[in-house]
Amino acid sequence: MLLLLIACALEPVCTLWFSDLDGDGFGSGDGVRSCVPLDGRTEQPGDCDDRDALWHPDAVDPPNDGLDQDCSGDEVCDQARLVTVSHWDCQDGPVKLEGLTADASSDASCVCAIDGDLRLSGAAEASAFTALQSVSGTLWIGSNGETSAAPADLIMPSLTGVGKLRIDGNAGVVDLPALEQATSVQINDAEALVWPKLHTIEVLSVSLRGAELYLPALESAWELQVYSREETLRRVLFPSLISAEYLRIQAAEHLQLQGPGEAIESLEVWSASTASLQLPEALSELSLAGGEHRLGGTRQVQLLVLDERTRVYATDLERIGQLDLPNDATLEAPALTEVDQVVLTRGTLIALQLTQLDSLHASQSQVSLPRLHKVGSLTGKETALPDLEHAEKVDFVGELSALTQVDDALLGAPILPAMEYLYCDHVRITTGESSLPSLRHSASELRFEGPVWLPSLRSVDGPLVLIDSKTFYAPELQTVDWLTLRGESTAALPDPLPWGLRLEDWSPESAQDFGVLERGLTVSDGAIRPPTFSVHSVQGNVVLDAPNWVTLPLTLGPISGDLSYCLASVAEADLQAWLAERVVDGDVLEVCE
Repeated sequence: MLLLLIACALEPVCTLWFSDLDGDGFGSGDGVRSCVPLDGRTEQPGDCDDRDALWHPDAVDPPNDGLDQDCSGDEVCDQARLVTVSHWDCQDGPVKLEGLTADASSDASCVCAIDGDLRLSGAAEASAFTALQSVSGTLWIGSNGETSAAPADLIMPSLTGVGKLRIDGNAGVVDLPALEQATSVQINDAEALVWPKLHTIEVLSVSLRGAELYLPALESAWELQVYSREETLRRVLFPSLISAEYLRIQAAEHLQLQGPGEAIESLEVWSASTASLQLPEALSELSLAGGEHRLGGTRQVQLLVLDERTRVYATDLERIGQLDLPNDATLEAPALTEVDQVVLTRGTLIALQLTQLDSLHASQSQVSLPRLHKVGSLTGKETALPDLEHAEKVDFVGELSALTQVDDALLGAPILPAMEYLYCDHVRITTGESSLPSLRHSASELRFEGPVWLPSLRSVDGPLVLIDSKTFYAPELQTVDWLTLRGESTAALPDPLPWGLRLEDWSPESAQDFGVLERGLTVSDGAIRPPTFSVHSVQGNVVLDAPNWVTLPLTLGPISGDLSYCLASVAEADLQAWLAERVVDGDVLEVCE
């Protein structure tokens, strides 16, 4: 004891020893003085929790967790946890943000959240925000004007959410390992995206220089647009995708979508060469462009549109709502059995199993439809449909050699060797020479424009109208309701004529003689110089509706029936004398309004 007192006397200042209950080397409390170490005490003060060895001045203090593990008195980034930004500085140098302390404003690693927008000049500057977790507004990262320099990687390890993300060019790998959701992302040029946790986004528009886009956790999106400026993109993988309304992929040679159910509603794929597409079972809209595509997985598409010079082989496709094939586009679908509407404009459709269509428009197209036997509405021209048997409504110019039934038709220059009976409300055949060698009976109105060859026709229940038909050959024709001649039509008709005769704006090249008409005559003409024709006699009513005629060019024999006329331009004296000589048994009525 005496020696100890002497030593302390020689060392007047003794060390303070602080209680270290958790054994982390740092103590707490007031401390006691001693010249020698004391058990359970330490010379290092400052422990703010002497019951936890993880709390002491040298401890690691994770930012923004609400705990002060390093006993500094402040949480790391506490003053910069939420930064309200009213403006940004895009100049070179440290980023200046309002709301930060002087020390934190030069240390981007202390920024944990941005309430507003943040604009940075390049990837290196953005990568300094290691603690940034969220940006409520727009995070805009430029290229710093160095578009020709080597691309810089962008790494923001803590960012979990962003309103809008925009990266303008010359980026390398965009590494956002914690990003889970974003309202919209626009990246104009990047090598690759490393986003393992992104599960929700409204709009993604990205152009890549890399060979693959892989978003393993993405489940929901409204619009996805993926481009490859240098056509390097080969694989686009969304293995967890559940729903997306619109997806557009450009220059992808291999596309794989593994999302369950109807993952994509509308899909557009453009490839400069070839693409192999494994798609969901059902799509609302599918648009394919460029090169050749092999399509698998999809059995039903509501709207399928092919771009010009695009060829598609669809192995599993069974049903299409609407199909649009423009110039030089080709669809080969061996399993296709049902289509509602087809529009082909110089396109090619090969569907060996297709049996019927609701609507087909084919113009200068090539079709291979060996089992197609029925079409609801058929329109177009210069397309051969040699196997079609039944069409409900037709407005068509082309080969229909197997057609045996049509309900309502407007046909151009048809060659219908198999047609024997027409059961329609209306059939009009226009332009060129018409040949229906087997037609025997029509239960509808028939209209022909141009030469007509009907060697087997015997009866027409409705009217027969010839428009500019200078050749009309129907030697077996016996029964017609009314025969109408328009334009320059001429016809060798039987005498007496057992059908009613109508002449409507009729202008033959030479005078015509009709002999005896057994069922009446109607003339409607708006010309000043009417045609010259003669009728020996008429058994039935006669109607002359030609208010512009100034002369009476027709030679008209006796009439056994009523005569109704509107000949307002003919001199009254000449008209009355002429009328009085014609009517044998009937009334004479002026019908001009």
